[in-house]
Amino acid sequence: MDQGVISTFKSYYLRRTFKLLLSETDGQDKPTMLEVWKKFSIMKAIKIISDSWEEVKPSCMNGVWRKIWPECVHRSAAGVDGTPAVRHEISNLARESNFEGRN
Repeated sequence: MDQGVISTFKSYYLRRTFKLLLSETDGQDKPTMLEVWKKFSIMKAIKIISDSWEEVKPSCMNGVWRKIWPECVHRSAAGVDGTPAVRHEISNLARESNFEGRN
């Protein structure tokens, strides 16, 4: 499961977290990244978790279950792993934001 569903979920969560940080720190008179993190709440984390989990497609679940228990997965349920594209987007977001230069 770790290499499938959990890895995919983590990618979605990280992308959403980066987008949140960028949106809240991008522009004039916006708080710094440190100020945003200080105000980051459990409620925001739960919202990101919920939204990220909704992005996990049935095809991802089928791909994992096919490896564990192939009899329970429909043969026609072939999935496409979107994780590489999400990881590429995360890299671009990190580069765009210049996280190293922010405080």
